[in-house]
Amino acid sequence: MFNLEYFRSKIDEVDGIPTLKSSDDLRSPEVKRDYKESLVIIKKEWVSVEDYILVKKFGYDCLHTTRKAKLTKYAFSQKTENDTYPISVLKKSDFKYSLIDCDFHYILWVNSNDTQVIKKALEIQKAKFAGTNYVYFQNEPKNQSVKRLTHFHFLCKL
Repeated sequence: MFNLEYFRSKIDEVDGIPTLKSSDDLRSPEVKRDYKESLVIIKKEWVSVEDYILVKKFGYDCLHTTRKAKLTKYAFSQKTENDTYPISVLKKSDFKYSLIDCDFHYILWVNSNDTQVIKKALEIQKAKFAGTNYVYFQNEPKNQSVKRLTHFHFLCKL
């Protein structure tokens, strides 16, 4: 079990972005097992984990294709320039870290690699947590299971 101070002590700034430098296993064995099982199912049914997240978290349309002789789902944007998908979304984590002094574990998903867009999304979310005891960070690239979508963990104690 980890507390907010543990996370604060392991965060370094990388290009102005708080990044968790930890090799500890942050999920309980049960949550870790559920997470791995979920990834196996997602990878069987979807073109990529990122496609799954774009549909489930951002609201992209889901289309089907045949890949390796089986039906596979993928994200598809049918919206126009005037009717766009969000750049970022904040959702409760489906696979919480093992925390002792934390009421909430959110994931901020950002569908952009542009540093300014990412920092703007972070500023908007940080304002929502003002007045609470919270910490936020991204994992180091070596510890990211979803690599093509920028995402941050927000841990909050009310």
